[in-house]
Amino acid sequence: MTTPIRAVDERVLPFAPDQIWPVLADVNGYPQWYPPSLHLHVRAVTAAGIGSEVELRPRGGRAFRCRVESLEAPRRLRLRYPGDFIVGTGEWRLDAVPGGTRVTYEMDVVATGRLALLLGWLLPLGKIHSKFMREVLESLERETGRRVVHRTVSPTGN
Repeated sequence: MTTPIRAVDERVLPFAPDQIWPVLADVNGYPQWYPPSLHLHVRAVTAAGIGSEVELRPRGGRAFRCRVESLEAPRRLRLRYPGDFIVGTGEWRLDAVPGGTRVTYEMDVVATGRLALLLGWLLPLGKIHSKFMREVLESLERETGRRVVHRTVSPTGN
């Protein structure tokens, strides 16, 4: 018994892809900026990034894991949802556009089990995911802005 969940969420951020990329690629830094409503926990970090893994437990939902499967700096970060509840793929894409970068997160997964099947009938799971992703994209914009400003200020503050 599976329930497909497909969602595409995007936001144009006023930064270049190479300014956003360090935030996305720094899995160890996710707890500093991911929304608290997602209860993110870093499970593993690798030097190259591939194989790094986080666990998320959205408010009101079940825990699931995401593992970095591939990186194409500064354009794509592909994830695998390897769990027994959520199985499939996700992908971050950074595309330069006038005024900044279109940041897109695309998720194509299935939720497994009787509970997921029931919830899929009762709730718009893709829309719920998109609500959380709006928070993630807003937080990504704030964290990128913080890091960009921090890098442009000299140690003396001038």
